[in-house]
Amino acid sequence: MSTSSFLLSKSRAKIHRLLSAQTAGKKRYTVFLACLHRFLYKVSMSDPGVLKSCALFSGFSETGLLVLSKITQQRSIPAGTPIFVENMVAESMFIIKQGEVSLSIKDEKGKDHALEIISGTEAFGELSLLIGGQRMVTATAVSDCELLEISRRDFAKLQKQKPQACLKLMIKIVANFGKKISNCREYLKPILLSQLMD
Repeated sequence: MSTSSFLLSKSRAKIHRLLSAQTAGKKRYTVFLACLHRFLYKVSMSDPGVLKSCALFSGFSETGLLVLSKITQQRSIPAGTPIFVENMVAESMFIIKQGEVSLSIKDEKGKDHALEIISGTEAFGELSLLIGGQRMVTATAVSDCELLEISRRDFAKLQKQKPQACLKLMIKIVANFGKKISNCREYLKPILLSQLMD
């Protein structure tokens, strides 16, 4: 193993530990981790064929897929590695090319609760392209993963050059979010009623 490969391997091992640490309330620290994570796992530009297989990009023309693929980066994430953690700055969305990802959330005592395991060209974290803010959940690679990432910054730049393709993706993201809310209405109803009663 070359010296550079050895150092990169050590850096990745260190960031795995850092990303697993509690970072809530430490905005500058989470920004640093996000930037470092992007640097260590940036691999190459993605194949538009993968986007075509993702439901979020259904109905896009070949030209539209090609346009969006130009701002999409492929990342290799080892099993057990947090892709992002709760309260981290939300700066990109992901599409699973290969592998499985667990989504979880912490309760008031800091205990993790699994929400779901996703795979097979599913997208996650897509709201970050629209509203940014902080991550509401933690995403962890269950197995070795190949992911496609679209950053909020690159998407904002593309809006000026290719507004039609970007608008179409934004509409799809909002529609997808609305569908998820609709599917959870039975769980949300008691929460809303309790807030009204207070």
